[in-house]
Amino acid sequence: MPFLIRYDVDGTMREIELNPAPSDVDYPEAEAMTITASIEGNPIIQRPMRDGRVRKWIFRGWGKGSEPYETQWNTLQSLTSGHRSQNGQDPYVYLWEDVSGVGGFDRYDSEGNRVFTRVRIAQANRVPRNGGGPVRYDSTLEFYIADDTYTSF
Repeated sequence: MPFLIRYDVDGTMREIELNPAPSDVDYPEAEAMTITASIEGNPIIQRPMRDGRVRKWIFRGWGKGSEPYETQWNTLQSLTSGHRSQNGQDPYVYLWEDVSGVGGFDRYDSEGNRVFTRVRIAQANRVPRNGGGPVRYDSTLEFYIADDTYTSF
């Protein structure tokens, strides 16, 4: 049950499985909609065509002593839309995960192939945890949906 990211590098699609995987996700809890009343008092439900709310993959407690974490962290920073755009690359990457059981990122097509969701990674940031000993971080990958086929909102 993986967290996967696909991204283009000079015309070649690469796919990585996050290891260490995020320890938590932060997805919107409620559907993106508003309910208003018509003049007659009937409810009017409005849903956006695209969901602009932020989603997050959170990595807790990893530090510089972990080579897999550091290597992965450098890769995640390189996948932010700003970094990719500055380097002449497509700012979009594609995510898939079936660990959290929420968020709608575990889609399959009719033939059983994974359907990745196109996103823009806004930022990858990390904050040192308080306390003594080796430095550990709480790291966050923040992204926005940029996929017209994504309807789980």
